[in-house]
Amino acid sequence: RVLVQYLQREAFEVILVNPLQAQRARRTGLRKVKTDESDAWHLGDLYYQEEDWLAHPIQKQAFTDLQFLTRQHEFVTSLYVQARLNMRALIDQVIPGYEQVFTDMFSKTSLNLISISKISFLQNCLLTKY
Repeated sequence: RVLVQYLQREAFEVILVNPLQAQRARRTGLRKVKTDESDAWHLGDLYYQEEDWLAHPIQKQAFTDLQFLTRQHEFVTSLYVQARLNMRALIDQVIPGYEQVFTDMFSKTSLNLISISKISFLQNCLLTKY
C-alpha cells in the first residue's frame, strides 16, 4: 500500500494484478522456472495480453484511515474475545461450577466476587508465608 501511494504521488500509473492471474501466466511455459527475471517477463507478457487493465484508483485519505481503523477494531475485538475465553477457562479450573452459579460470568457482581476472592486469597498467602 505504501509503495502504491508513493508511485501514484510520483505520477506513475499503478495496475494491481490478481496473484491468481499472475500465477496462471507463469504456468504457460513448458518448464517450471521461478526467478525474478522470469516473473517480470511473465507479468510484462500478461500486461500486453490483456487490453482492459484498470489503473489502481487513488484512494481518499478518509477511506484509507477507515480501512486502518476497521482492521485495528477487528484486531482489538479478537484480543478481547481471546481474553474472555482464557478467563473462562481459568475460572473453570480454579472454581469448578462457577458458570452454573452465574449465568453471566462477566457481570459486575461476578467480577466483584472474583476480585474480592482474589484479594482475600492473596492476603491469606501473605499471612501464612510470614
